[in-house]
Amino acid sequence: MARLPVPLTRPVVDNGSLAWHSDQLIVPAAGHWKVIVRFDSGSGPKLASFYYRVL
Repeated sequence: MARLPVPLTRPVVDNGSLAWHSDQLIVPAAGHWKVIVRFDSGSGPKLASFYYRVL
């Protein structure tokens, strides 16, 4: 596990969901990764996660 602080843009609504964008996420190695994002939407901290594959 690694903690990598990455700045995100302000959220925008995309198809009824909030979306953020960042060009600064750097993946250290190829493989399958799970990313967990902790953010505060104003009503307390929330967690979101997603999986992706780096070739």
